[in-house]
Amino acid sequence: MSSLQNTLQVHHYQPGEVIITQGEYGDCLIYIIDGEVEVCRQEEDGRTNCLATLKKGEIAGEMALITGSRRYATLKAVKETKVMVVNDRTFQMALINDDLPIIRDIINQMALRLKKLDQEKMEARQEVETLQEELRLLRKG
Repeated sequence: MSSLQNTLQVHHYQPGEVIITQGEYGDCLIYIIDGEVEVCRQEEDGRTNCLATLKKGEIAGEMALITGSRRYATLKAVKETKVMVVNDRTFQMALINDDLPIIRDIINQMALRLKKLDQEKMEARQEVETLQEELRLLRKG
């Protein structure tokens, strides 16, 4: 086991426990070893918008860790959950040394998320165009 792998921490969470809190600075990411995590965002108007449910093998918190920004959403355990925590120092060393397979997983998952967002954006654009055409026909008609 590499010295970097020795710095990884495993945390256990019970259902309802908060793993990451929206608004805090991102100093780590999590890799879900087992369980389920709900990703929810508190909107400015007070509404809570649940964005996703993450499962075994998925990651979260990588964007805030990489960019140094605040957390975009709160993560809560849905059921008993075990996560591996990758802190900033370990992440930076892994990037330099190409020492952890998790780096490849992070990049792959980020690419899949971007692809999904692009698809959703394209579908939304098509829906807007369809609605605009329907509105144009209604006004004509």
